[in-house]
Amino acid sequence: MDSLMAKVNESPLKQRWTSICKNKLLRFAVGELFGSYILLMGTQASGFGKYGIVAGGLSCFFTLSVLIEILAPVSNAQLNPAITPLFYLFRGQTLYQSLVSIAAQFIGGFMGVLTLNGFYTDKLIVFSNVEHSFKLAISEFIGSTLLGFVLMIATHRKKHIPFLVAGIITAGVFIIPSCMIVNPMITVMRMFMNVTFSINPLMVLYVCIAEFLGFFVGAILAEFVVVEGEKDLYSNIDEETPNTENKMKPIGELPDEPIELPNIEKAAIINDDTKTQVSNQIS
Repeated sequence: MDSLMAKVNESPLKQRWTSICKNKLLRFAVGELFGSYILLMGTQASGFGKYGIVAGGLSCFFTLSVLIEILAPVSNAQLNPAITPLFYLFRGQTLYQSLVSIAAQFIGGFMGVLTLNGFYTDKLIVFSNVEHSFKLAISEFIGSTLLGFVLMIATHRKKHIPFLVAGIITAGVFIIPSCMIVNPMITVMRMFMNVTFSINPLMVLYVCIAEFLGFFVGAILAEFVVVEGEKDLYSNIDEETPNTENKMKPIGELPDEPIELPNIEKAAIINDDTKTQVSNQIS
């Protein structure tokens, strides 16, 4: 059995598959396409079934938290064309990775639209004629600012990212009048779904602009008000600490050099010598 597994691992097909899986651009494309497909279905299906705002909020929370936890190591789990530029500007994501991610997000979202329309309507493509007031764009600006603020802080601290992002979006579903769309991909795809939360094409343009502006404002607030302040605080702590080897490190990061364990035999010899010296002094 072991020899068979060794032959399989050494086969050209296995090596080719491994090289494909390690291709970063392909991982970004597949991760964002699959994630956006599931995201759109998981967050928009409640509108077709008319389950209400509570069901919509719960589906948003569980869908987002699971997708972010699973896809963060694959493609940073952006799933949002307004988040992708922030990761490019502030989180070291490359231009090619960002462009591939945005294209995959819209393709995955459109696939989700076709699936939902096929499940709940008689047509795969339905154009929305639902009218909304300009308050929709204003509420999306506020919601996008909140999400951008929380997202940039969470990705800086690298703690509880799925819970924080899914939590703020779920809270916005119950608070923000627009029910916290905060995703230009989903906003555009709502043109092709004729349900109560659909958006007509002209309002889609205004809402998308408001979302991009909101994310940028939230990211600026996070970077220069909170994140930069934390960096200054940590540097002051390090300067006051005499032992510079014990500086703060992110959770899970290993030390630069291996920790040297004490020599037990040497310690025992020193201990015996100390006892001999003490007994000689007493005598």
